[in-house]
Amino acid sequence: MGIDTARVNGWFLTFHKLPFIPYTIGYFPKGPNITNDMVEKLSKIGRQKRAIFIQIEPNVLANNTTIQQYNNLVSSHHPLFTKYSFVLDLTKSEDELVKTMHSKTRYNINVARKHGVVIANDDSQGAFDAYLSLSKETTSRQKFYAHNESYHRRMWNTLHPAGIAKLFTAVYQGKILAAWIIFVWHDTIY
Repeated sequence: MGIDTARVNGWFLTFHKLPFIPYTIGYFPKGPNITNDMVEKLSKIGRQKRAIFIQIEPNVLANNTTIQQYNNLVSSHHPLFTKYSFVLDLTKSEDELVKTMHSKTRYNINVARKHGVVIANDDSQGAFDAYLSLSKETTSRQKFYAHNESYHRRMWNTLHPAGIAKLFTAVYQGKILAAWIIFVWHDTIY
């Protein structure tokens, strides 16, 4: 499957060739709030790239612009990223941040601490292998789509050495129970 890319006002847009037919699909992740001008420009580029659609997943807060506000746009049935972005003010103390969490979240954090669950940044090969294993197990159990192991290895081997990808683990009695890859780009963590 071939990938073609285009830059639109500094945001990333990819086009993926569909097998056996002369069309593509576009993907525009974590771009800005949608505007009429953006829709027009994306439509023009989409026609040039013979795209049957462009999946737009804007980087918006829960109370901001949504795709439903535009007549010719339809929400994705299978978004790759979270629907909304959440802004966390890291200038606050840990106590202040914890106070803003739901009571059940605070309770679960305290239970995990009492039982010795340790959350830490662990970029080791062992932690990455555990991440792959947990991802495969979770997608199989929950029956949802995720990228394959080859994709994850390529992503990690490209973005981790560049300082963009970081791996966090939750460890209990020496065993990794959960693993989470985050991406650091400028002042944002994805």
